[in-house]
Order: sequence, then C-alpha cells, then structure tokens
Amino acid sequence: MGNTAYILEDAGFTREQVDALTTQWDGATATKADISDLRGELKADIERLNGKIDHVATELNGKIETTAAELRGDIKELRSDLRVNFRYVIGIGAVIGGVILIEFVRGLLP
Repeated sequence: MGNTAYILEDAGFTREQVDALTTQWDGATATKADISDLRGELKADIERLNGKIDHVATELNGKIETTAAELRGDIKELRSDLRVNFRYVIGIGAVIGGVILIEFVRGLLP
C-alpha cells in the first residue's frame, strides 16, 4: 500500500474504499505497452489518411486538367468566332464607307 492509501485512510476512508479506489486507479492507468499500441494504431491511421488524401488529390488534379482543357477549347472557339465576326464588321464598315463616299462624290458632282 502506497503513501496515497495511508493518506486516504487517515482522511477517514475505509480499507474497502481505499482498495476500490486503488483497483479503479490501476485499471485506468495506461501502461507503456498501451501507449505503444496506440502509437502504432495512430501511425496506421495517419498512413491510411495520407493514402486517401493522395487519392483525392490525384482525382482532383485530373478533374482540374480536364476542366482546363475544356476551357482552352472554349476559348479557342470564342476567339475564332470573334475573328469571323470582326471580319463581318470590317466588311460591313467598308460597304458603308463606300456608300458614303459614293453619295459624297455624287453630291459634289453636278
């Protein structure tokens, strides 16, 4: 019986109560083996989580690359459409400019 048990008995605890507390305390105390087991379990859990994180990161990178490729394609298509539309604008501008020039020249000539 340790010093704590004597202190408890001197404080008025019965021998049965001290024994019950000692049994409870001994059952609640972790041993080095318990701690070692927990460390092993934690390491295994960490490795498993790292594997899951790597897997998810790989999936996300694939999705990002796919989305980026789609966006590049969409941008190329939009650029092409803008070039075509710009050519129409230039053509229409040239026609309107020609009409204005013809009307201006007609107005100058009697």
